[in-house]
Amino acid sequence: MGNSNAEVAALKEEQDQFRKLVDTFEKEADNNRLSEVKPFFTQGRIEAPGKRKKRAIFKVDFLLNPDLYLPEAVKNEPTS
Repeated sequence: MGNSNAEVAALKEEQDQFRKLVDTFEKEADNNRLSEVKPFFTQGRIEAPGKRKKRAIFKVDFLLNPDLYLPEAVKNEPTS
């Protein structure tokens, strides 16, 4: 029992139509997905850790104030 030429042609036609429908569906799904998905990282979520780090660094003025860590002998050394 072999397939007739007409059946083969009909199956090929259906296969081509099916491929086109799948391609159209995938393109439409991609377009909708890209426009409706909210990003996981918002600008605020990206900037917040950096701001916290900057505040922590600038709060620590230990290195900027030599009176806190240099011995008196070094601070009062005469300059030549």
